[in-house]
Amino acid sequence: MMVYFGTSDTFLFLALDAKKGKEKYKVKANGYIYSSPAIAGNTTYFSDFTGKLFALDLNSHGKSRHEFSTESGKVNAATILNNKGELDFMYKAGNDDPYLYATKCKSDE
Repeated sequence: MMVYFGTSDTFLFLALDAKKGKEKYKVKANGYIYSSPAIAGNTTYFSDFTGKLFALDLNSHGKSRHEFSTESGKVNAATILNNKGELDFMYKAGNDDPYLYATKCKSDE
């Protein structure tokens, strides 16, 4: 039995052996993965923060079957992604001081 999930801190989609907790494989996305994967047959589907939908073959250690970018993801990608197509807050900050971006909740102030 396998467990499949995405991470928001490392942009990884992981497949783990449910009994041993051992990593079987991982696939790097371009941004945060907040959603749970959907599984249909031998394919898992998930999306990342950049608006890209991924379809992976579960029988081939996560080999990509298809990737699809949403229309709004294509339109807005240049405003949030670096030239590698990855989420990068330092890129987003440009020449601005990155410390100007909110790093804590209003209740923390």
